[in-house]
Amino acid sequence: MSRTFIGIKQRVRTFQLRLGLGIPRADGWVTEVINDIENDKLLVYRPDDDQALAWQTSKRGNLRLEGRATLAVNIRDWLPTACQMIQWRTFHDDDTIGNYSHNGSQVLWPLSPPDGCLPLGPGAFTGIIGLRKAGLVAQEDEDWFKGLVAHEMVHAFNLMRFLVPAFMDWRAFWRHLLQGGCVCDVLRTQLGIRDECVDKYGDIRELLSFAQVK
Repeated sequence: MSRTFIGIKQRVRTFQLRLGLGIPRADGWVTEVINDIENDKLLVYRPDDDQALAWQTSKRGNLRLEGRATLAVNIRDWLPTACQMIQWRTFHDDDTIGNYSHNGSQVLWPLSPPDGCLPLGPGAFTGIIGLRKAGLVAQEDEDWFKGLVAHEMVHAFNLMRFLVPAFMDWRAFWRHLLQGGCVCDVLRTQLGIRDECVDKYGDIRELLSFAQVK
């Protein structure tokens, strides 16, 4: 049986976190948030864990989302894979002052994966932290600004528990952890629960503690 190959194109991508705020004071505050992370280890899932997304509860009946996340990685080393840019952004509603957005639902865990093919994978992933410029720097409130950045970074950290193993071994991640795409909806649900927990904090200064990931 003969096979005809039309051609193969390959490109290697380097992931880097860039600061696009353009204000030295604001860029400096962001850098300090990253440098001040006291616990620089994050527990992520193993790409070949078939039970990573299994629902678990504690003896008290509380939901345990991180029970099978046992692989320790360095946050600073892996952060650029989850966030490649921190920049100013315009939001359509007055209540939003910052957010973390990414395309994981399109390139990593789509609800309708391409038939017989892997999704694009981690090489196509993009993540951005956007901040509302109006009022943030004008307040010159360093703690408040750092708290907002730390808050959005925690959303990125939550995603990294899944994103890092996808980078480590994409095929194993898809075949085992995502079970060939059959549990993409479960992953989305669990990410949503994590994000809701982060967003329940009302005092922006209280969010500074999130930079010290437990």
